[in-house]
Amino acid sequence: MSPNQFPKLVALGAVAAAVVAGIVSLGRPSGQPSTPKSSAVQTAPVVASLAPGTEAPDVGLAALDGQTVSLRGMRGQSVLLGFYCSCNACIDLARAASRAAAKRPGMTVVGVTGMQPAQQKKWLKECGVKMTLLHDPMRVARDAFRVPGCPTFLAIDPRGTIRYRTEQPLDLGQMAPALSSALRALPQADRMASQAP
Repeated sequence: MSPNQFPKLVALGAVAAAVVAGIVSLGRPSGQPSTPKSSAVQTAPVVASLAPGTEAPDVGLAALDGQTVSLRGMRGQSVLLGFYCSCNACIDLARAASRAAAKRPGMTVVGVTGMQPAQQKKWLKECGVKMTLLHDPMRVARDAFRVPGCPTFLAIDPRGTIRYRTEQPLDLGQMAPALSSALRALPQADRMASQAP
């Protein structure tokens, strides 16, 4: 390399570096700094669920008839509390929960959903079940019970204690075993009905 060629190579290198830097900066919104790879992906902290043996939160929500329904008002009976949306899996769980409750005297099936009242009526008709369906557009109950998604459900005894809960959304094959486990967790609870506060 001759002495006259060296300055030209340095200049070309500087131009190439500037072009690369410009391309990288175009890939980011204006004013946003680059993010180190180590902190590029952040996950939300995992919140522990309400374990069996924990008292169920006393949440009051509006039913389709406009009346406010609370879990405290259901003391004295076992409750299958389900969290639903309009998906097919939620319809399957609502039907399965209603069939399971029909075999257990003194058990009430309650659903919680963010659907609007008109959607709720259509959903209940499609399900072909009778249940108390509560409106939770602000996710008050869902957050209070730390529900990971839907469909999920909890079994609550006559004293208001959680006896069983699903830890993740259920698919069709998991519903019957989960409901059987919930019913097995409640025999002692049924005998406590007369002692419920």
